[in-house]
Amino acid sequence: MQTITIGIIGLGRIGASAALALKRYNATKDARQRFEISGYDPTPEIANALHKRGALDHAVRAITAVAADKDIVLLALPASETLSAYALIGRDLREGCVLLDTAALKQPSLNAAKKHLAGGAHMIGITPILNSAYLYDGLDDSDHAAVDLFDKGMMLLMPSVSADRDAVALASDLVELLGAQAHFVDPLEHDVWIAAMEAFPAALTTAAFHALRRRA
Repeated sequence: MQTITIGIIGLGRIGASAALALKRYNATKDARQRFEISGYDPTPEIANALHKRGALDHAVRAITAVAADKDIVLLALPASETLSAYALIGRDLREGCVLLDTAALKQPSLNAAKKHLAGGAHMIGITPILNSAYLYDGLDDSDHAAVDLFDKGMMLLMPSVSADRDAVALASDLVELLGAQAHFVDPLEHDVWIAAMEAFPAALTTAAFHALRRRA
C-alpha cells in the first residue's frame, strides 16, 4: 500500500480535524493508500496531546521539519501567522509537494507562494465550509476537533496558476477523503466574497445604531 506523507502546520480545529479524518480513512478496509501524518503547532503541548490521542503519527517541534520532504503540507495557521510561515518553510518543500493553504484571503497567500516556494512545489488555496452541525458553533480549538467536521460540507479550491493537473487532482481527491465535496473558485472572486461577509455584520450594526438613534 502506498504511503503518503502529510505535514499539518497549525493544529487548531481545522488542522486537528483533518488529521482525525485521515486517520479514519486509514482504518477503512477500502483504503488504497495510507497517510502518515506529522503535526506542528506553535504550542507544542497541542501537538503532543494529539499524538497521544492517536491523531498524529509524529508530533514535530520545528515548523521547517514538519514541512520538509512531505507529499502534502496543510497550512492551517491563524491569518496573522500564515504569511510568515511561507518564508520559513518555502525552501524545505520538496519538488512536487502540494501545499494546501486555509488562510481566509487567498491573494496574499498566492503572492507569498510566488515569492518563497521552492521550484516545483504547488500551492492550492482551500476554504472549508463545514458540516452544518458545526457551522455556527463558534469553536475553533483542537479540543473541539471532530472526525466528521468536513462531512457533507464543501471545500473551495483555488489553485495557483503554476499548479499542475496532478497536484490539483491530488488536492481534490484529498478533500473527498476528508468527507467534503470539492468546488473550484477564482481566488480574487473568493476574496471579494470574504471581504463582503466580514463587512456585512459591521454594516448591519451601524444601520441598527442609526435606526435606534433616530427613534430616541
